[in-house]
Amino acid sequence: DGMADRAPIHANRVLAYLKAFFGWAVGRGYLEVSPAAGISKPTREIARDRTPSLDEIGEIWDAAGGLGYPFGPAIQLLILTASRRDEVGGMRLEEISDTPDGEGTCWTLPASRSKNTRAIRMPIVPAASRILTQALADRAVGGPFVFSTTGRSSISGWSRAKHRIDEIIQARRGERGIEQVMPEWRLHDLRRAFA
Repeated sequence: DGMADRAPIHANRVLAYLKAFFGWAVGRGYLEVSPAAGISKPTREIARDRTPSLDEIGEIWDAAGGLGYPFGPAIQLLILTASRRDEVGGMRLEEISDTPDGEGTCWTLPASRSKNTRAIRMPIVPAASRILTQALADRAVGGPFVFSTTGRSSISGWSRAKHRIDEIIQARRGERGIEQVMPEWRLHDLRRAFA
């Protein structure tokens, strides 16, 4: 309940994990009954329906370009591929290859990393290929990840990057005499815009 006051959606997720864990414990015979059975979600969730306009996507694109590697090109690839944040953020070098005809680039997201547990193979459009090529040139560390600051793990800190984009957008709007703040948006809204 305390968590629900601070982070209501997170509280729902924690309850779901607890129910799964206790269900597993009951199934294995460690418990007779789940202590989480009958506990309802602490918060009613409302699905988001926010989709940035084309002008807003343009502002996000431009602001992402000001971030530099790794978040700038990663966010631009989110826009160009309509992929999930962690799919792009966790992109590995081994997932990038030439198309079978040798005329372009292809990204193969393995089943182990896709939400629907199916491998997804997508051709990379020329604009995305240019961004990917530049990102690979800008990598300062080795390792298996296209986007990494350590070489040992994929990028983290998306919320800080998103906050920086908001600051850049607001500063640029101010320079153009626009006082209105961009309505609240999230990185996943970019994917929803394509759907």
